[in-house]
Amino acid sequence: MVMRNAGPIIRLGRRTHDNLAYLFGNDDDVAMVLNTATLAADTTLTLIGNTILEGTPVSEALAANSLLLSNITNDSDIAFYISRGGNSAQFLFMDGSAGVLYLMANVGGIMAGFAADPPAPDVAGLHIWRGSAGTVTAGTSATLTLESSNTSEQSIYVLSPSTALFAIYIKSSNDNVDLGGFEYRLGGHATPSTFAIVTANAARALWNATTLEFQQAESITTTSGALTLNPATEVVIAAGDRLKVGGTAAHATTPGTNEISLFEGTAPVGTLADGGTLYVRDAAGVTELSFIDSGGTVSNLT
Repeated sequence: MVMRNAGPIIRLGRRTHDNLAYLFGNDDDVAMVLNTATLAADTTLTLIGNTILEGTPVSEALAANSLLLSNITNDSDIAFYISRGGNSAQFLFMDGSAGVLYLMANVGGIMAGFAADPPAPDVAGLHIWRGSAGTVTAGTSATLTLESSNTSEQSIYVLSPSTALFAIYIKSSNDNVDLGGFEYRLGGHATPSTFAIVTANAARALWNATTLEFQQAESITTTSGALTLNPATEVVIAAGDRLKVGGTAAHATTPGTNEISLFEGTAPVGTLADGGTLYVRDAAGVTELSFIDSGGTVSNLT
């Protein structure tokens, strides 16, 4: 034992052996080792006849003078505890039989700090912190909080093979299906380079660089105010299609192509003509077309 101003210092192995190992249990099941040599990845380790890393290890390479903690009892666990108000609380648990690492902070949350002096988590969830974003806090129901002090960009990257499907889905315990979500379909998909919006367990809209394509009949509405279309040049109805305004029933038994119809009340049935036709009909079934000039004068064509 060496005494210094700050208190006693115990030096083990200083004059005995560099690769000093603490061994626990009658069968040396647990070891804590200062390994002075480098150690290659996935390599067994034996010191002075004692097995430290056994079998076929799955491990990263270690630098010289690394500290190792190893439990070589088959399927055994390692756990770390602290006392909270007189009650032991497990914060780190390594499940040997399941191969699972648990980080547990069921009261205060977990702070993963990637900058100096991280604060406590905003809420009892996972808080990933890369500097302060300022006077702002996460909502109390947040499970994951991402925070950064970067004033030019905040990004989440998913690095994926070029043929994969990237997706975020929402599921419910009621039916355990993909109720909603987002997909980005890469080169291996039938519709590559496409962003898909999923609702009710199906892709309802596909959006690529040039087209937004709904996969079924859809309505675009507003709960208040007008819906404004403001194109840089014009609104184009593709050749062979038609535009219908109003009407409480189907367009017609046989709609026409390249035609525009404006109906008030029930739309007519029957066959509508093709090719550049304009239909205008009021609720009484009277066909009427009105023109308003710059002075406000209305001229009716019936």
